Order: sequence, then C-alpha cells, then structure tokens
Amino acid sequence: MDLTQLRNQIKDSESRWNMKYLAFDKRLREIEQELLLPPYARLSDVIKWCEKLIHYEQKLELMRQSTLTLSRETWIKLEKKVLESYTEDQKSISILSECVCFLVNLEKKYNQRFYVFLNFLDNCMRYVRSYSEDLERNGLSITGILSKAKQLGSMYWINGKSYQTKLEV
Repeated sequence: MDLTQLRNQIKDSESRWNMKYLAFDKRLREIEQELLLPPYARLSDVIKWCEKLIHYEQKLELMRQSTLTLSRETWIKLEKKVLESYTEDQKSISILSECVCFLVNLEKKYNQRFYVFLNFLDNCMRYVRSYSEDLERNGLSITGILSKAKQLGSMYWINGKSYQTKLEV
C-alpha cells in the first residue's frame, strides 16, 4: 500500500471516529439537559427526576460499553496494521504512529467527557439524597422511587461507574 493511500485511510478513519465522539458528546449533553434538576425543586419534580435517572442508568452503561468496544476493535486493527507495515518502511510507521497519538487523545476525550457527566450526576444525587433525608427528618416516610434514588445516591458515580475504571479492566 502506498503512503498516500495509507494516509487517506487513516484520515478517513479519524474523521469517522471524531463523528462518533461528537454523537456521544451530544447525547450526554441531551441527557444532562433532561436530568437538570431545578434548584428549588418540588417533591413531584424530585420524584420525576429520580424516575428519569433510573431509566437512564441502563442506557449509560450501554453507551459506556459501546465506546469500550469501539476502542478495543480499533486498537486491534491498528496493531495489526502497524505489525504489517513494520517490515515495509519507516514512513508507514510514522503515519500509523500519528494515528496512535490520535486514538490516545480520543480516548482521553471520551474519558474526560464521561467524567464531567458523572460529576454532574454526583452533584444531582447529593441534592436528591439530602432532600430525601430532610423529608425523613421531618417525619415523612420515603418509599418507592425516592427510596431507590436514595440507594443510588449512596453510590459515588465517578468511581462506581467510571469509564476509566472499566477501561483499565
């Protein structure tokens, strides 16, 4: 394969990977907007928010899994190309090395974006947890959805559901 063709293939791949990242980022921003909890939320607002969070919990795990699969498959293909071109010449290796750098940076972007999102969830969960504890202190029993949300609130989302944690496994 000539260098121009290799370079074009790599640039096309990078473009597709960037588009997938942008779609991922856009979807997380949409979820953040849907999970935005007003500062002076009423009990009914908090209950609706908890229902949404429980609904999104599985979707977030699926999103994380798909990014891991994409990353793993891409690295395997790239490693194969690097080994094939190693015997050819140094210029091919240089082009593939640039691709490796691109993938490393892309994985960092995924990780950083997911961390920001999980930090957002942590902050929301602290609010819901304090809200439900306040209700309990004032003699109102919390059952059902608030109870489930309080249970989710005892998780630390950044450590418990972290993209990076699963990436290292």
